[in-house]
Amino acid sequence: MSKQGKRRRMGRGFRIGVTVVSLIVVVWIGWKVYTLLNNGPRSSVASTSSAPIGNHLKLSSDGVLDNDVKWLAQVLKLPRDATLMSIDLKQLQDRLLMQGQVSGATLVRIFPATLSVNLSERTPVARILAESAEGKYTFLISRDGVAYPGVDYDPGLINSLPYLDGVSLVRQGSGFAPIAGMATVSDLLIQSKLWVNSLYQTWLVVSLDKLQSDGIIKVKTKDGIFITFGTQEGFFRQLARLDTLMDTVKAGTAGRATLKDVNLSLGQRPNSLQADVPVSLVAVDPMGQEKVTSKTTVTGNSSKSSSTLEGKSKQSSTLTTKPTFNIHVP
Repeated sequence: MSKQGKRRRMGRGFRIGVTVVSLIVVVWIGWKVYTLLNNGPRSSVASTSSAPIGNHLKLSSDGVLDNDVKWLAQVLKLPRDATLMSIDLKQLQDRLLMQGQVSGATLVRIFPATLSVNLSERTPVARILAESAEGKYTFLISRDGVAYPGVDYDPGLINSLPYLDGVSLVRQGSGFAPIAGMATVSDLLIQSKLWVNSLYQTWLVVSLDKLQSDGIIKVKTKDGIFITFGTQEGFFRQLARLDTLMDTVKAGTAGRATLKDVNLSLGQRPNSLQADVPVSLVAVDPMGQEKVTSKTTVTGNSSKSSSTLEGKSKQSSTLTTKPTFNIHVP
């Protein structure tokens, strides 16, 4: 065989050898990839998904429920063997939103076994003392009219909230239908607490009985004074008049008379800076046998008044009775 033939045969054999080696390397790499994909990750996922959540709960909130993991566990009611991959996040979110105190909830899986929950909470502005066949309950009321029992609130905060009257609690699903008009009432309560807190602290009952029909909100104080607010004028102006009026009466009567009724709902006169504010004053007769009620309408710098006699008996407070709950006020 010639030298050129030998050279061609050797080149052909070399190429065949390279091809075979290349195939072996490719097969080996493919086997390694197959092994990694089917053994390594699968084992990791199986291990992660099978880790029970147990006590691995995290809770953050913008309200009083922050870090209350015990409450969270009671609401979620997770099975003992629940894992991150076995739970239904939408179902758990619905359970949280069924709690009236919760206005928003976000749930996140953090592998290997932690469930993180972030909440937005409602803030109470008033309370209701209600009675049903099961017993008596106190519910808190938020700005959007949602009634809920309330968890983790400071007792001092609860006791500072006024009671509501003239409303009803109607069952809706697992809770109650929102109370209409609470956004307006909330504005009055928040502004009174902000601008005349000393007066707000004396407010005992807020009645919504005439809010929808006449646009008025009636407040009863701990001293038995009835204050009527209107919704046709801003509450800031009415609160300013009330603050001035209280100081004026206190200074002008030297403690010999007290307010009984104040009507701030009339507002300013058209094209005038003056406002009519009917008030009733109560004074004790020198003999101590009867009460004298002086009815006065304050208009700017002038007033007109008339007096009538009343017996000592106090008029009983009317309770609002509804089909589902009886709402009681002090």
